[in-house]
Amino acid sequence: MKAYRESSHATELNSRARALAGACPGSVNVDMDTLADYAGGYGFEYRTTPDPVYVNGLTRFLELFTRHQIKATLFVIARDARVPEHAAILKRAVSEGHEIANHTLTHPRRLAALSDEERRHEIHEAHAVLSDLAGRPVVGFRAPCYDVCPRTLDCLRELGYRYDSSVHPSMIAPVIDAAVILKSRFRKREVRRGSYLQMLASLRPYYPGAKAPWRGARTTERAGLLELPLSALPWSRVPFYGTWAQMTGMALFRKSLAWLRRFDAPLNYHFHAVELVGLTDADLDARFRVHPGMARPVAEKLTAVDEMLGTFNSQYELMTLERLAALYQAKLAETCPRTQGVPVPS
Repeated sequence: MKAYRESSHATELNSRARALAGACPGSVNVDMDTLADYAGGYGFEYRTTPDPVYVNGLTRFLELFTRHQIKATLFVIARDARVPEHAAILKRAVSEGHEIANHTLTHPRRLAALSDEERRHEIHEAHAVLSDLAGRPVVGFRAPCYDVCPRTLDCLRELGYRYDSSVHPSMIAPVIDAAVILKSRFRKREVRRGSYLQMLASLRPYYPGAKAPWRGARTTERAGLLELPLSALPWSRVPFYGTWAQMTGMALFRKSLAWLRRFDAPLNYHFHAVELVGLTDADLDARFRVHPGMARPVAEKLTAVDEMLGTFNSQYELMTLERLAALYQAKLAETCPRTQGVPVPS
């Protein structure tokens, strides 16, 4: 589709050539969890349509992406794409060259604990809804709360997906589980022990093993679905993503990025659209104050994200996750003949 093309075919080829020549590639992406999803995690109910995460958060992100000429990937919960106001904003994103990716149908917080039938429905139904919205098959996936398991990857392979981006190779998983328990005042007790081993995963793209998504596949298994791990700091495995920056501030963000740049790993930096929503938007429920950064002025958060995007743009060759996956599949094919590379999408 023309709406999906990033300016021109020549620009794509030049971009790929620069990345292959040594410029470090990277991607910026946004998880579209709504306020209803966060409320459930904190132990209370909240629903409003349209959701401020779309009409305020995503709209502000799109404006910043336009300002910095960045093509991003949006991980969308298909349930929300059925809301007409949300769908209109997502179609605008598609028309501006952003990628739509699968974040399940209803955002079950423990995807790996579902039955095989329930899990397959969550992924396959979302695929149908989002592909229809995007006007082309979606090819990327991220599990809610990074709760990915081998059976989830099997579903993605059934659909011919190019990549998964659920593995978060940091110490964040047990921190998230503990935070939910504490901030919900022990009303929510969610433990995803399977994701704790993700801190042992590679920081670079790899083909996941058949029995453990965080472990690389044997050479003979390397084909098809690629894992694009989220960014984390080498050695320390400290997280490096938007919500963490909301909690720790821009000074640590700048130091963390300088450290990450010393290593040969692509950038896979993910925001959540809620990061550009504030308590003053539509008089939000005061109970959302417990969410990282929610009480900060929106103008202050916009300034921070604007700086982040400008810095990323100056130091990385930014692209959608689909293109990043194709780039690394091509690289892996060069180093391992058994791996089948595929062309970068135009």
